[in-house]
Amino acid sequence: MLVVNMRSVPALVQVQLPNTKELQKLKEKSLLIYIVVGKSEKNESGESPPIQLNDGFTSLDAMPAQLKSFKNQTEPEERSKIVVVLRIDKNTPMGTVNDIRRILREQNLLTVYYAAEKPH
Repeated sequence: MLVVNMRSVPALVQVQLPNTKELQKLKEKSLLIYIVVGKSEKNESGESPPIQLNDGFTSLDAMPAQLKSFKNQTEPEERSKIVVVLRIDKNTPMGTVNDIRRILREQNLLTVYYAAEKPH
């Protein structure tokens, strides 16, 4: 598992990360895309979990266009260096995780790190 420090993106989603025994820090912090899936004060009704893409909310349907836009704003030679950091609540349905992973593959965003917490 790799560990990254979240940049100054307002936390719109509450997340309880899964635990892991091994953590590794991410050294390069440029060209990062943060996707956070979890609980939100606005969404406790059992609907699909809220998804935060960088500093705003998104949906699975809107995510491909937003990721494509991010890639288009990046220099072509830098696009292969884009890293996606997933912070996913440990109770998020695997179907949602798989949908996000499928979208990332379709957008050719293949370097994906999962955030986790080291048990105390």
